[in-house]
Amino acid sequence: MGRRPRALPGAPGAPGAPAGSRVSWCSSADLATAVDAALTRTGAQRLGEQSRTLLGELLEYWEAQGLRSLHDTVVVAGRSAWPEYLRTGAVISPAGRELRGGTTHVGFFVDDAISEVVPAIRGSYRSVTFTPASADQHRRRGDTALASVIDASLAHRTRTEGGTYAVLLLSDPTAAETVQLDRRVQDDATTPTGRRTPWTVSQRYTHLARLRAGVTGTSEL
Repeated sequence: MGRRPRALPGAPGAPGAPAGSRVSWCSSADLATAVDAALTRTGAQRLGEQSRTLLGELLEYWEAQGLRSLHDTVVVAGRSAWPEYLRTGAVISPAGRELRGGTTHVGFFVDDAISEVVPAIRGSYRSVTFTPASADQHRRRGDTALASVIDASLAHRTRTEGGTYAVLLLSDPTAAETVQLDRRVQDDATTPTGRRTPWTVSQRYTHLARLRAGVTGTSEL
């Protein structure tokens, strides 16, 4: 009988892996760095010529598609998220939702365009119970911003008391770390047949540098 494959460190079922751990995000930028390192190490000599060629072509493809840099901005559908951000300074979503590694800013897709205001992420909480007692507990710990989000949400009855949510604390619209675009980025995306389609109906990742470069339409992202 063959030997049982060894579990990778941190993988589900591996020694020391968190209970219930499943899948974590890994960006193409991180993968490109790992491939680069593999090709430049002395151990790369053990790779066959075909493997080195294919990995090299993969790196070239990622470079051409702009995938070697991190998608550091998540753009969320803003019909309800945008007014909630203005009211609470946060984005609230179902509990357990994770961001991709390296995400630093949040954009809002409102009225068929990405808003000019792109706040920075100040804090991320995967699971927060929304009750007055929970707000008081966070306030005693010094998490006053999170406590205020809970208080405001319960006061306006936009979230269910006793519900559990993921919370992203964001910078204020006028804060120094909030990016102010020159203009809204209009949605001009179409299908191959020419039919208009929303650029995002939930959330989608992009590069902050492209937003800041002055693009005018989502087709340029």
